Amino acid sequence: MPPEHDTAPLDTHPTYEEYLRAQRITLRDVTQHITGPVISVIFHVILIAFVGSIVVFEATPPREEIAVDMTELEVRDVETPPEPPKPPEEALDDVKPKIDRPKVKTNATAIDVGNIAVADVNVNVSVPNLVGVKPGKSALKLPQIYARRTGAQKKRAMKIYGADERNEQTVGKALDWLAANQNPDGSWGVYGPTKNFLTAQATLAFLAHGDTPKSAKFGSVLIKAIKYLLSQVKPGRITSGSPYYTHPIVAYALSEAYGITRIPKVKEAMDESIKVIMNGITKRGGFYPGYDRRPRIVKRDPYTGRMPKGTQTEPLCNLDFAGWNYQALKAAFAAGCDVPGLEKTMELAIKGLKYHARPVKAGGGFGVSPKNNPDFGMTGVGILCLGLYGEDKSKESREAYKWIKDNNREGLTNCSWKYDKKVHDKYKQAFTYALYTWYYQTQMLFQKEKGHGGIWGKWNRSFSRALIREQEKDGHWSSPAQKYGQHLDPTQTTAEWTRVKQFKDPKDLYIYATTICCLTLEVYYRYLPTYKLTRDKVAKKSLFDDDDDLGLKID
Repeated sequence: MPPEHDTAPLDTHPTYEEYLRAQRITLRDVTQHITGPVISVIFHVILIAFVGSIVVFEATPPREEIAVDMTELEVRDVETPPEPPKPPEEALDDVKPKIDRPKVKTNATAIDVGNIAVADVNVNVSVPNLVGVKPGKSALKLPQIYARRTGAQKKRAMKIYGADERNEQTVGKALDWLAANQNPDGSWGVYGPTKNFLTAQATLAFLAHGDTPKSAKFGSVLIKAIKYLLSQVKPGRITSGSPYYTHPIVAYALSEAYGITRIPKVKEAMDESIKVIMNGITKRGGFYPGYDRRPRIVKRDPYTGRMPKGTQTEPLCNLDFAGWNYQALKAAFAAGCDVPGLEKTMELAIKGLKYHARPVKAGGGFGVSPKNNPDFGMTGVGILCLGLYGEDKSKESREAYKWIKDNNREGLTNCSWKYDKKVHDKYKQAFTYALYTWYYQTQMLFQKEKGHGGIWGKWNRSFSRALIREQEKDGHWSSPAQKYGQHLDPTQTTAEWTRVKQFKDPKDLYIYATTICCLTLEVYYRYLPTYKLTRDKVAKKSLFDDDDDLGLKID
């Protein structure tokens, strides 16, 4: 349908002229009416632009000032940093302890406490003063169990058990060399971690010779050595050092030092070191490096890897490490150590030695681990320790002694400083562990044969002549492997060799070899064949029968 206006009559529409006239009027009128508004609009636009420019101009300076201020702050931060940068928000929980520590350090009271703590450590490490001791001015009477280390009793023991003046001359030269090579702080050694071990072994060598803090020649040497060892013992802590048996040999040296000197400070250190050993013994009576007592699965099915039914977990034991601990316990007991529980620990040690022995039906002997294949060196350790604990007649000791006589006849009578095929075909480690093996073998045979008999006599002649012959002119020894081991494969040689970390410096190996050779040559008077314990003695009293105060003290 068309739009409604199309329905209007034709005569109602304007003519063309009328339309034009209407248009002219309209344009004029429009022009007249819009002129004012247009002018007004233009005016207002100009006004608004002017006002806007004023607003922008006034707002711009604050922006510039803010930018400038920020730039200045950044420059000042770089030139004088006042505080460490703050950590990210998400890491604040982890960083808080580190932020707090500097605040504590800036506190005056905290600094004082820190200084006190450091001073205490320095006091412990520093060399204390030995009161009442003037080397060479007076003799120190040795307690009965050590009495044959000096004077007429020493000479008599040497004569009875087959030594002569050449032995003593050799030991004297060696001790002279050790005294000349003692460090200013009383220790021995170049390689830091080995110093405690070497110092303890050297101290034992002087004590075994019968020297005391009052000895004319070596009294000052012993005083410095004992002071150094005292500085290394911390309550409840394993004495640090390398090799892994450093702690028990330090305890061993301190026990003998206390037994001879009766110095209260030495007793304190002995007790602390013995407590560590007592706490480290396993339920089986053994010891493992680091005093690790955790039970392990020692036997698994070779195919499934499972623990066989009925098998129980067992703590590990290393007889090389345990042997020094057994001797330290015995030395402490003999010296009069009264730490509660020592006797029970020694009873457990006897059980541990027997548990460690290879079963009799398997042929006897001792290996480095329980029930392992026997080894000449470890069998010597086991027999010696059983004898020291009064168990030399036990079936474990008898069978082990039978095994070593049957399997090492050549090695029991021939001290092969140079490579000997007859010996080394039987014992592959005889050359690289020679000094260690001879040290234990000499003591074992001396105790087992009571210083007499065909086996002891043959071995005594062989080892004493070899050690006298192989001593260097200045008094020290080097090991057989170092001196005659050019044919050895250095990657397979793990002991008594300069390529071992502990002996990288030849001087450290010389100290080790010299101390252990001294102790071997001092067997005649160090511990007599009667230096043994019985169950009654363990249960009732110490071997030390002279509790008089000798008047020696350490500040």
